[in-house]
Amino acid sequence: MLLLLAGSGLQAQNEAQVYRTMNGQLTITGSVGDSVLMMRSNNLIISLDYESAELVIRLNKETLGREGKTESPNSLSNTSSEVLFKGRLGIDYVITQKHPPLDFAVEGYLFNGDEKSFVTGSGHLEHIHANEYACILNLNFFISPELLSIDWPGNEKVKIQIIQTVLKRRDD
Repeated sequence: MLLLLAGSGLQAQNEAQVYRTMNGQLTITGSVGDSVLMMRSNNLIISLDYESAELVIRLNKETLGREGKTESPNSLSNTSSEVLFKGRLGIDYVITQKHPPLDFAVEGYLFNGDEKSFVTGSGHLEHIHANEYACILNLNFFISPELLSIDWPGNEKVKIQIIQTVLKRRDD
């Protein structure tokens, strides 16, 4: 019985270092002819493990909007309405105490229905230390819009930018 209790305590400790948010911001920007097209979602779900710097990002494509309008389900392809990214920040762990700005690589797999694609990008972690917030995390990827299966005119790569506040650790 004691071993069982000790094991569950370890699991709770590990889970305590994984922080989740449901209000991350994702912006897709790309050139279409002479115009710039932008889509945005403010409902990104992000799980970030502070100890391993691994992250999981979930995007419900139906939350994407153009100029304040949500996309209709008919404008999405017949693949899953969710896009999932599982990857790792190119840092050893997430620092939530005061630190200089950090730039790093980001890599992982993008899952869209049955499709799985390896993608790379860049990241930036800026310390802000305000109230319960510790940092601002920025992630940037340049990918083909086909990987997201969204209604996007043209075949040129688009910029995916993710902005997320990072909470202080509970013990900070």
